[in-house]
This record gives sequence, structure tokens and C-alpha cells, in this order.
Amino acid sequence: MLHVNQEPLPNDVRLTVRDSGVELISTSKSAFLIPILNSSQPAVRASLLDSGNFVLYNSDSNIILQTFDVPTDTIVSGQRLFAGAKLISSISNTNHSSGRFQLIMQGDGNLVQYPIGPFTVTGDQYAYWNTETSTAGTNVSLNLDQNEGLYLLNSTSFKISSLFSLQNSLSMNRGYRLMIDADGILRLYSYSLGQNDSWSIEWSPPIVDKCAPPGLCGLNSYCVLGEPEP
Repeated sequence: MLHVNQEPLPNDVRLTVRDSGVELISTSKSAFLIPILNSSQPAVRASLLDSGNFVLYNSDSNIILQTFDVPTDTIVSGQRLFAGAKLISSISNTNHSSGRFQLIMQGDGNLVQYPIGPFTVTGDQYAYWNTETSTAGTNVSLNLDQNEGLYLLNSTSFKISSLFSLQNSLSMNRGYRLMIDADGILRLYSYSLGQNDSWSIEWSPPIVDKCAPPGLCGLNSYCVLGEPEP
């Protein structure tokens, strides 16, 4: 989902491919242009790939814009979260405006979850989960791979940490997505491609207390667990 000015778009949006980028037009809101950056050539066609990546091509069939480069709250199989990039949770399961929590692939190699809002300070004392890989160097990326699972790679493509490994015999006919949910918890979901399946949780960080994300219940609130939700 595209977060435009941190607000979800209305249902009447029409997407139009322009030379200068993708234009989103609504009868209830003014048009919004997602421009093509760092390209001197106009867009000539668009395509939604089987991977879920929406791309724009120039006349030489080179990709000049792709949604995989600007994730919101989710990455899917084949997608990477590069150093400096982040995922931001939604406010709720039904309101997809930017919410209270973020997952940051930091420049020091550490993958960290922080709160947003009045709590937004990216320091160790505010993080409520991290991969403890801050000595891994720059240009570390988070990868979700259909064959290998969820892992961190350094700048030399060396796997420095495996968060969740897939068994090839079980993963070939399944789809995967990693999402920071509205409650601030990071979860890896899967579903069967061969049958009418529902999303199931495959992995989540070892956060025992769902009240761990600071500010989950609002500013100056007190969070307790109740069968078993906070």
C-alpha cells in the first residue's frame, strides 16, 4: 500500500502512468504525483510482476521506478530492506495510515525496532528488539528469500545472521511476507499457493511480552495482557 502524506488513499483513486512518474487521481482529493527520481528518461510502460513488484520502464526496458524500493509495512519473497530503509506499522488492521512503530535496517548493521511519535528517539534505551549485529559494518541488508528464509547479508554477501530458515520441501508452494503489525510486533506470515489457505505465522522475534513496544496503548498509558492481547 502506498502511504501518501501518511494517509491512505480513498477508494475512488485512479492510477495513471505519466512520462514523469505515476499519478494518483481522486475525485475527492487533488492529484498526487509519485515522481521518477534520478532518471533522465521518461516512463513508457508499467508492469506488475509475479513477485508483487510494480515497476516502470523506460524506452530501453530498464526499470526506472519500482515499489520494492519504497516498502511501507511489509516486504515479500525476493525483496530486500537495505541499510537506511525502514518499515512503518499501520495505525490498526483497518486504518493503514502510518502508525506507532518502525523497523529500521541501520547503517551500523543492526536491525532494530523503535517506537514512533512522542517516543521517537533512536537510542538503545528505546529499542524493544534488535538483532545485536551492530558490529557487522555498513550496507547490511535484510533479505526474505523463498529458498533460504529470512536473514541478514553484509556488503560482501556473507550471511551474518539467519532469523528464520525455510525447508525447501515445505516452502516451494507457499508465499511469504514479513510485516510489522499495528501492535509493533514483527511477524513472518505464509500461505499455501495451492489451496484456499489463510495466512499463518511462521516466525516472530522472541518478544515474550506483547506490551514491550513502548506506547502501544497510547501516551502515558499502562499496558497489561488480557487473554492474551494487550
